[in-house]
Amino acid sequence: MKKIPRRVHVPVLPESLLERMRGPLAFVNMHPDEAMQWVQALGIELIGKMEVEGEQPTFFFFDDTRAMTLDHNLRELDIPAKTESKGDLWDLSAKQTLVWTPQRNDERELKLDIIEQAWHALKPGGLFLVWLPTKDLVGTVTMVHKTFGRIHEIPEGDNTLLWAQRTGERSRRRHELTFTAKIAKKGPFTFVGRPGVHCYGQIDEGTRSLAEIIEIDPGDRILDICCGAGAAGILAAQVAGSDGELVLADGSARVREVALHNAKLNGIEKVSTVSVEALEALPDESFRVILAHPPGFGTGALTERIIEEASRLLDAEGRFYLLTKQPKETAPMVVASFRRADALINRSYTVLVHNRAMPEGILSAFEDEQ
Repeated sequence: MKKIPRRVHVPVLPESLLERMRGPLAFVNMHPDEAMQWVQALGIELIGKMEVEGEQPTFFFFDDTRAMTLDHNLRELDIPAKTESKGDLWDLSAKQTLVWTPQRNDERELKLDIIEQAWHALKPGGLFLVWLPTKDLVGTVTMVHKTFGRIHEIPEGDNTLLWAQRTGERSRRRHELTFTAKIAKKGPFTFVGRPGVHCYGQIDEGTRSLAEIIEIDPGDRILDICCGAGAAGILAAQVAGSDGELVLADGSARVREVALHNAKLNGIEKVSTVSVEALEALPDESFRVILAHPPGFGTGALTERIIEEASRLLDAEGRFYLLTKQPKETAPMVVASFRRADALINRSYTVLVHNRAMPEGILSAFEDEQ
């Protein structure tokens, strides 16, 4: 095995706790850098011992991109561990030890969902370890205590290590919200929202902005990239009708599961999902309409890659719509791949549009009509 690069903020685990840790072991939804810190904290010898005992340690993610990034790092360093991307933590085979470092932007509902699913992902008597900044301790302690009962705290500098064991019995509970909404004066549609999925309990203004601008014809084949709960794609697919088809794309296994469920809930029959990491496997010019609402403000490397793939996947008469809050940064990316883009402002968002059937752009056609 190759040496792991030295990293900062590595937890120092007490011997008494290390002695309690047994395989099979899983690390839960960490940033790839934090995951490597934990590999360093446990030591290659302990991880190798767990592999010999029967199963490689697993790094669990909702996000495909993070899983692929870490998998590359693990292989590069010859570390005997594997990555898995799934919609639910309890979809893993039962583990004896789970280690979780809450992410900075995780909302309360997602944290509670992970903690409760961790209980079901553990074998009876299994160990749950939580490493977090002490300033975030109070709310997390309450949630862990509510689920696991007795907990232990080990302070270390500005951080605290919590640990608890699975005892007793609990029924499974999904933190889902079911709601109805009209979009672009159509509907009402019924949606299920889950923690960690965009549009949890309501349709956000960005999705409404995009949905109010898109133009769909009967029979259109539609690709919805970074689909969230699937609202924009579902609206488009209903307009496209029974001869149309919808493909929902996202980098999260959980998001894809929810979006697919919502599409079927709203009567969309020709629907499938694909990971954003697998867009390159789709055939050229296979979609008439492509919708894209990248995370954040629609900037960065992911947005650039989405735009490049969309240019390849859009057919000769196709229409491309991208939602952004930063058009000055995003528009040059669209122009680089599509040669031109029109900007439509709606609900404080900008939708960048390219229509291959109108070489001069939709705005020039609108001006001609006027």
